[in-house]
Amino acid sequence: MSWAHIHLALNHVPVVGLPIVILVLLAALVRRSTELAKAGFALLVLIAAATIIVQLTGESAEELVENLPGYSESLVERHEELALVATIGMSVVGLAALFGLVRFRGDGAVPTWYGGSVLVLGLVVAALMGWTAYLGGQIRHSEIRPVGIASELHYPPRASRTAAATRATPSSALIRATQAARPRRAMASPLEGAA
Repeated sequence: MSWAHIHLALNHVPVVGLPIVILVLLAALVRRSTELAKAGFALLVLIAAATIIVQLTGESAEELVENLPGYSESLVERHEELALVATIGMSVVGLAALFGLVRFRGDGAVPTWYGGSVLVLGLVVAALMGWTAYLGGQIRHSEIRPVGIASELHYPPRASRTAAATRATPSSALIRATQAARPRRAMASPLEGAA
């Protein structure tokens, strides 16, 4: 497993985990539960750590896709720029949660204003994470790309496309072998059936 694989596996943690923790913190505020608030804080610290790992492994993921067909430098740049902002935001939320865990450790009750502040910060960062994920998805999912992006896509020469695809997916050789073994039908001329 490479750093790129770790990036691709962990990038879902903040995107999915943060909204779940926001619900936990919301429940903590509604129930006035210090235990739920502290559990939410602990989860935020873990999500912040995962987010930092995702940020640090992003360059490896870029190297994995930059020679694949349909690569767009501008899409990657936009994703990278927003990912940095989202990572900084998640780090701030993680530090606020860590401070809350330390400050209100033991039987100390988490003040409503503090839990609410962390919740609001979490909401802002969740929006940033969602947008970052959307931009990251555009890198490999052409079905969600903006309409005008096709003119700037990079298509490597045929030989390097095949080599890049083989490196990118282990099963691509099997797919190519299956396609090569499939019988090809000659296309019928539109004039043949007209008589």
